[in-house]
Amino acid sequence: MKYFQLLFLLLLGLQLLSCEEELYTRDETVQWTNVPKRKFSHDTIRVNLPAQGDTLEYIGNNARLWLREHKNFECDTVISHYDKWQDTIASDTAIYKHITVVLRRDQAHKTSILKIMARPNATSQKVRLPIRVGIFPMYTDPFLITQAPMTSTEGKK
Repeated sequence: MKYFQLLFLLLLGLQLLSCEEELYTRDETVQWTNVPKRKFSHDTIRVNLPAQGDTLEYIGNNARLWLREHKNFECDTVISHYDKWQDTIASDTAIYKHITVVLRRDQAHKTSILKIMARPNATSQKVRLPIRVGIFPMYTDPFLITQAPMTSTEGKK
């Protein structure tokens, strides 16, 4: 009887060892367009918006991304638009004062588009907004968005 128990434990151990690759999760990195090569895979990506406002677009090579809601405390609103039964293109939206961040996922092309839209910064303060883009299963790419205030009265309304 002990022989069968020992054989069973040996087979169970071998089966667990054979599943090692499935249990191991490798680092998921996203290559973003318009972003210089980072020293580490998840270094902060710094985005400087002009005071007059602008729209910047970054395209990533992964469709399994989302805006991390619980990490974006400074945003006024974070909205997820996703219906896995109907939408092949889903999106997340984060709104902060006069900056809007939209992350669109395109499952068909296996890409994501991060669009940062800002109106002119007519305040006298510099705006800083950290956004964290989650990468499935457990990684993040942090973006730090800054916008300087307008220094002249030109363009202020």
